[in-house]
Amino acid sequence: IGCLNFVTFTVLNIIFSNSGGSFAKVFIILILILISFLYYFLLYRVVSEGLKAIKLDHITKHDKLTGLGNRIKLEQDLEHELDNNKIFSIIFMDLDRFKQINDQYGHLVGDKYLIHFSNICLSIFGDKGMVYRMGGDEFLVIYHGQVQQSLLDRLQSFKEWDNNPPCPFNNVSVGSILCTPPHKSIEQILYQVDQNMYRNKFSKNG
Repeated sequence: IGCLNFVTFTVLNIIFSNSGGSFAKVFIILILILISFLYYFLLYRVVSEGLKAIKLDHITKHDKLTGLGNRIKLEQDLEHELDNNKIFSIIFMDLDRFKQINDQYGHLVGDKYLIHFSNICLSIFGDKGMVYRMGGDEFLVIYHGQVQQSLLDRLQSFKEWDNNPPCPFNNVSVGSILCTPPHKSIEQILYQVDQNMYRNKFSKNG
């Protein structure tokens, strides 16, 4: 943009310092205006298409209801952790008796229940955790480093729920694993943490 403005200013300066050819001056000025218009129009299109691509990418990788990353985003971020040989924890959370919430209070309250849970998870894990909604009532966190037991205990108690809740909380089942290099595949990691979560769920309800 700066280069174009400089060239335009230089040409105009040359034109007006020349005493002859008024018609030629007008013609050149019109050409410059047209070139400037076309340049800024193309620049607008490039920026506009770039913003559309960014928005589409965000929509593709994020859950519409909660704004959390979805499974596509999760697998992309997990791949990054594996490629860089990071040490991280995976926490898998399954909301207990969520169907009961929808049946008793309706789906609008059920949606607010999911959003409220999501916001509390973001607050609990802070900058060290990336929270995802896998679908339905299942959530997952990639936590940088080893997750502390105190944090898992906080998840189990979920005392923050009482801050403007949509309805009473039915609790959450939690499973976690620590992932250290050499890493397993994404499928193996997700399967292992899923099994840990369901073991905890069944032992709690059994």
